[in-house]
Amino acid sequence: MYGTWAKVVIITFMLLTTTLVVASEWMLRTQVAPADVQKQHAAFFRASTSRDAAFGDSLMTYGFTGGAQIANYANFGESYIITAEKIRYHYKNISPGLVVLQADPMQFSIARYDSDANNEDRRKLAFARDEPKLLITIEENRGSLSSLWWTFIRKGKIESLVRLNKDGSRTREDRFDDYSPATRTRQTHDFINTLRPATDSLETNRNWNAFSEVVEYLIDQGAKVCLLHFPVSIEFQAMAEEESFYTQTKMAIQKFADEKSLPYIDASKWIEGAQMYADPYHLSYLGAPIFSARIIPQCLEATGIVR
Repeated sequence: MYGTWAKVVIITFMLLTTTLVVASEWMLRTQVAPADVQKQHAAFFRASTSRDAAFGDSLMTYGFTGGAQIANYANFGESYIITAEKIRYHYKNISPGLVVLQADPMQFSIARYDSDANNEDRRKLAFARDEPKLLITIEENRGSLSSLWWTFIRKGKIESLVRLNKDGSRTREDRFDDYSPATRTRQTHDFINTLRPATDSLETNRNWNAFSEVVEYLIDQGAKVCLLHFPVSIEFQAMAEEESFYTQTKMAIQKFADEKSLPYIDASKWIEGAQMYADPYHLSYLGAPIFSARIIPQCLEATGIVR
């Protein structure tokens, strides 16, 4: 008798597990994959042949809309180690034109001093072409199944709050002014805490070395390089300027740009108003087009490109 019940329990468990796996695979393919802007952007990067391009992390991703002129290959959370690899990959068989490079202090802080494992994840995202036959075999998908199912059951669909644009840039729908002053202050403190230096000096910072080496590579390839410090909110400016690492790194970038005879445009105070930001550090869907319309002509002029 107990043997029969054991078989029933085992068979029931196997049927339920199989049903969950099949249903989860269906959800991942029909709901999650179409909303996965990360992989859509990676495919865009691999397929694009634009001579004029922008590289960086989330500041560039959300804040720079190059339109038909400049492809945006930036990705959030990306270290300069990976950015440098992407630049060399992209210009392997293409002659570079205008290259807009993000050069902000946070790219050389502890926030971007990524582990080898994280860099490998970013490397796979940018360059890997082969997808597993089953999306449920991806660890990231398996780890998110419960929250994905909860969202799907509540809303009947899964949508991304981030939209991929034709030029490769991305748009966020949230706004910094939607939050209370106390929340904005707390968010700003959280961002500032990631500005701590990764190493005692930039000379021993892996991301700084990757940055300086790839800039020299671009110069050798004949690129017109425009280095750019993005706008940040007033709240972020006030706190960041009290951090020695922030101000010292900005000075180091300016010195490096002067040595290489490159323009370094410090646009940190260009855009005002909480509604122009998605959070203390990133431009919103309102701020990004305003900033881009101003910075593109300046980069063209600063690099001597006439169009």
